[in-house]
Amino acid sequence: MKRQYIYKIAIILTGFFHICNGLYGQTSNTGIGTLTPGSKLTINGSFAATYNNITATTYTLLASDYYLAWNGSSAGNITLPAAISGTGNFSGRVYHIKNTSTSNSLTIAANGSELMDDQSGPGVASITLPAGYYGMFISKGTTSGTTWEVAIVGSSVTSFANNWTPYTGTLINPFGGSTGGSGFATGVSVTIPAKGWYFFRCGMAIQSDCNDYFFYINGIGDVWRSYCGSAASVIFIPRDQNRVLYFATPGTYTVLAGKTNGVVPTFNIGNPSFYLDFVKFQN
Repeated sequence: MKRQYIYKIAIILTGFFHICNGLYGQTSNTGIGTLTPGSKLTINGSFAATYNNITATTYTLLASDYYLAWNGSSAGNITLPAAISGTGNFSGRVYHIKNTSTSNSLTIAANGSELMDDQSGPGVASITLPAGYYGMFISKGTTSGTTWEVAIVGSSVTSFANNWTPYTGTLINPFGGSTGGSGFATGVSVTIPAKGWYFFRCGMAIQSDCNDYFFYINGIGDVWRSYCGSAASVIFIPRDQNRVLYFATPGTYTVLAGKTNGVVPTFNIGNPSFYLDFVKFQN
């Protein structure tokens, strides 16, 4: 019986030493695969954490999440976990989130009345990641006010890359009214992820007699405008136009339309059809 007991202890110790093989300590630091760890934890090798791929339109991050790839079929909302006071406080916890969808926006929101800091300034309740964009979120350990730091918000390559974001929504003819004016619904909008300068490009073709037609974002500027050039019925040109616009606040902006008189044009003719997309190029 005594010999069997000793044998069992030997098996347990062998397993323990096998687990600890490659784990070293020095000056209160811990190293894995290194005899001279220079930080509290130094790993000489690869590192792995949880990878989660979801399509749900609503999701609350868990303590077991780390990297989250979202590929929803419609606009999505992800909520960061609520801050914890005292025991269980997760100061320094990091979440990596990427919107891997092709055209749908993803909103990341702090929990309840909590806020986050990002490029647009302190104290925002949420940010929006357009398709292809990525964000890293770090808990500040606080339990009210700004509880999260948004360390990175940009495209999967860089914020200023050739990563064009298209409009969202379904285009409708905004020029059907019999009177001139502005504020006509177009059915489309754009989602701006962070404050800064953006390069817009837009193209459409309309046929009409003398009139002015335009698409614009209220308080920001035109994204497309065509002026009267002939009293005869013509296809207005140029159909392809570029604009540089500044956005002080991230968010979703409605694209509106206007015209200077009551003429109803033939709308969105020609090839290619209407397009509108944008890319950030400067903070």
